[in-house]
Amino acid sequence: MLKHDRQQRLAYEKTLYRYSTALERGDLDTIITILQEAEDDPYLEHLIFEMHQEDYQKEEPTMSHVSSKQSPATEETPPLELNRSLRSQPEQAPRTRKRWLTTLRGIAAVAVVAILIGSALLIFSAVNASHDLAKKQQTSTGSSNKTLHNIVVAAELTLAGPTIGREVLTARDASTGVKLWSYTVPKGLDGKVFDIKGKKGLVYSDSANPNLVVQDHVVYFAGNKQVLALHALDGTLIWQTDLGTMNQHVVIGDPLPLLVVEQGRVYASGYSNGNLYTLDAKTGKIIWHYDAPEPALLSLNNGIAYVIANKHYIKALDGKDGHTLWTQDVQTGPISATVANNVFYVQVMHSLVDDPKGSLKDQRPLIALNATTGTQLWSVMSQASNPTGLVIVQNMLVLFDGSHFCGYHTSDGTHAWCTTGPQNTVSGVGIASNNGSIYGIFNLDGGRQRVQAINPQNGKIYWSKDVDGVVSNAPLILPFGNSLVLPLSRAVLDQATGKELWHFAAVKDVLVIVGGAGM
Repeated sequence: MLKHDRQQRLAYEKTLYRYSTALERGDLDTIITILQEAEDDPYLEHLIFEMHQEDYQKEEPTMSHVSSKQSPATEETPPLELNRSLRSQPEQAPRTRKRWLTTLRGIAAVAVVAILIGSALLIFSAVNASHDLAKKQQTSTGSSNKTLHNIVVAAELTLAGPTIGREVLTARDASTGVKLWSYTVPKGLDGKVFDIKGKKGLVYSDSANPNLVVQDHVVYFAGNKQVLALHALDGTLIWQTDLGTMNQHVVIGDPLPLLVVEQGRVYASGYSNGNLYTLDAKTGKIIWHYDAPEPALLSLNNGIAYVIANKHYIKALDGKDGHTLWTQDVQTGPISATVANNVFYVQVMHSLVDDPKGSLKDQRPLIALNATTGTQLWSVMSQASNPTGLVIVQNMLVLFDGSHFCGYHTSDGTHAWCTTGPQNTVSGVGIASNNGSIYGIFNLDGGRQRVQAINPQNGKIYWSKDVDGVVSNAPLILPFGNSLVLPLSRAVLDQATGKELWHFAAVKDVLVIVGGAGM
């Protein structure tokens, strides 16, 4: 082996350190540069080869099974015995090493790369993937210096003035509230305009309920017979799809319109009459639709859409093409539903057939069905004077009974607990879950709302906070990361303490009607 003075050895050590560090970081440019240097420096070539050979010997017990299945060695892929001989005699095979360096630098011979650099191939793949993502972002947005943020997107509606009825989607950084971009919806929400002494205004009914979903770097918005998809990075439009040709149908009653994105499909229910439309998430093309006089979609899970059929039947539809998987009669109209662990839970309306005098009108059946077959597992009566969402956390089904949050065991529907103390005074409630806790919001007198964090096992209230808000039949609460986004209250709270983190900028005559969080 050639002799080198101390300064040269130190230089080689620094180069090897740069090379090994570049492998760990996935710095492909540095790796290629050093390999190019090694083509003209036999000793550096030998040191790099020796380093990989030592790594290979450490991994040899686990690699032997894989290498035994590889195809016979060829001239371009030296057998293991030849590789080992190269380690002890670097100067005797320059042509073979030259091919090895060229192959490694080009990352063309998978077998050689797998033997020599092992896990480094995964690093190369990750780096290439990140480069591809950057190229896609640059192509789609026209800019390469954009920064990805976790974002909160809110739909804001102008209630008065020259831009009455205008709807704008505004994105903010989820951590700081800093505005990132805004987008004016082409067709604003339909509303009833009034004129009092020359001052125009807009009557907005939350029964129109537009909706927002932020998922996989895309913002999906539904409302007024349309669905939009925007780049979450900068708010540029990806696609826009109109839903049907019928006039806007004002939805009254339950369930409310719903927008869900799952497995590459967008499900929009109740935004053009009550129909359910299923769209391709990438293109916006309508794949299939289900006709209904009221919002049909109850819940969606694992590619199956659960819808209302013939007032008191539930159908399970295959998300790919809409064909019926099963149908089940639940006797009265479904209100709300959720799916967990292959069980479909649904709360239905009070039946006047069984209670003609209405003495038990505040009791509503709560039913569990096998999500795959529709077979009923159990049915119990639950207290619920007002419609409520259903949330599953830690084998507990949680709902709102009209004044308190209550938990039911998912195994058999038995009642477990209800929160205590005076709570709801005005109808309307929102409920959600995150990080193993329940979060609820309901209206109070005086245009305020109360937010609570609840232990799902016993109903203990971790914290409670009153916030200013807009009284609504469906107040919104959106857990995201470690935050709670309250669009109607224009506030973002800390999930652990209820402390306000930041606040939407208040604009006169502009109402925040819906929001979504994600990236």
